[in-house]
This record gives sequence, C-alpha cells and structure tokens, in this order.
Amino acid sequence: MIVIDLEATDLDRPRLIEFCAIAIPVKFIKSADSNWFRVLDKLSFCVYPRRNVSFEASNLTGLYNDILYDKKIFSNDHAELIKLFIANQLPPVCLIAHNGFRFDFKLIKTELFYIGASLPEDLICVDSLMIFNKIYNQSNKESDFKPSAFHGARNIDQSLFDSINQKNESKASGQKQRRSCALNSLYKTLTGEDIQNAHSAESDCIALCRLIHEAPDQFWKVLNEFICSWKDIKSFEFVKISTLPDGVFPSQT
Repeated sequence: MIVIDLEATDLDRPRLIEFCAIAIPVKFIKSADSNWFRVLDKLSFCVYPRRNVSFEASNLTGLYNDILYDKKIFSNDHAELIKLFIANQLPPVCLIAHNGFRFDFKLIKTELFYIGASLPEDLICVDSLMIFNKIYNQSNKESDFKPSAFHGARNIDQSLFDSINQKNESKASGQKQRRSCALNSLYKTLTGEDIQNAHSAESDCIALCRLIHEAPDQFWKVLNEFICSWKDIKSFEFVKISTLPDGVFPSQT
C-alpha cells in the first residue's frame, strides 16, 4: 500500500507544488504492533509550478513561489522517481489518498499527461475519504463502532461514538447528522490530537497512515467497494499549460 498526498497552487486549475508517497506493507499497517511505523519507504519532493501559488494555498502549505523558485518543474525525472518507487514495492500495489478520486489522483495524472508520462496500468487506487465516510456516516449498526475495534482505543475521542449514537437516534426521527471525514477533523476525533504541520504532504501522509492503522476492521471490508484501476482515473479537463512567469529559472541553467 502506498499512501500519497499532493499540495497544489490552488483548487482552480491546480498545479503540483509538493508530492509525497509513503509505502508500508499491509500486514504491518493492519497489525497491533506499535513499531509498525518503522517499516516505511518514503518519496517526497517539491517542484516549481510555473504559475502563482494562491494566497490561500501558501497560508495552508507554507509554500510560495519565492521559496520554490530554485526547484525544477515537474519532469520525466520526477515521473521516473515515482515509477521506480512503485516498482520497489511488492505487488499488487494500491495507491490510497484522502479525497484522491476528486483531487490527488486526478492532479498527478494531469501532471504526467503534460509531460507525456504514465504510471503502470495495473495499479489500483482507493480513496480513503470515501471509505471513512461509508464507515462513519452510512452504517446503521452501533456495534460496528465499539472502541475495542481500534488498536489505539484508549486515545480515541469518545465523542465519536457518542455522535454515532446520536446519529442513529436522529435517523429514527428523520433527521440527518453527518460527521466530517476531512483529514484534520477525522484525525482529531480518532487520536485526540491535531496533525503536526498539517498541509505538509509528508505530515498528511503520516497522519493518514495512522488513521488507517487505527481504523476499525470495517475499513478493510469497505475498501474493496471503492477500488478503482489507475487506467480508469481521469485527468483534470484543462490541459493548457500556464507559463507564468516567463524566463529561465535557476534550476534550468
């Protein structure tokens, strides 16, 4: 399993500014071994996006054009790094990202399209946002959410289970209450902590790894419902490359 996270210039015609992938064998992330996080392979890099990083994105990520100025633009070298990283993992390889189907997978496929590169078509992809949303917002069985189902149960915010009980009660009265499954919110609920350096691609990857490790057993059952082949992932519809600003960058000299 390879957990990935991308940071981008904005949400409107985004360009990649940071990529991180963390690979971990499924047998370790499913185990109760407290040393599971020691068996990680990591790939992380920043790139110059050739367009302005929005004010909002800079505030979230801490990345802006000035500090990215010396970085190379996304190229076939980066694509080869990603492919070699994937090839170094035991097959079958599954990519997992939070909101991946709407953003991360689409963005990396778009960046690869720009340079005429691709990833192996036998890759499979899963969106963890859809899995957690199915678990916490679409289950009717209160017994599915016992704290003992989690490896780190003693650290879990009891409000999660209280809210699930309230959801089940309100459902009977025709009201709908949904729990936020955004990465930061979910992490706070399940661990009682905030993500350190949130919106850093590596920090978000590590946070998602921990969420998967501490998820209930249903995670692995529900996962099979949302598997998608990499070849079926669509790139963003826009394909025109912005070249703002013009000129030769230090990384190109």
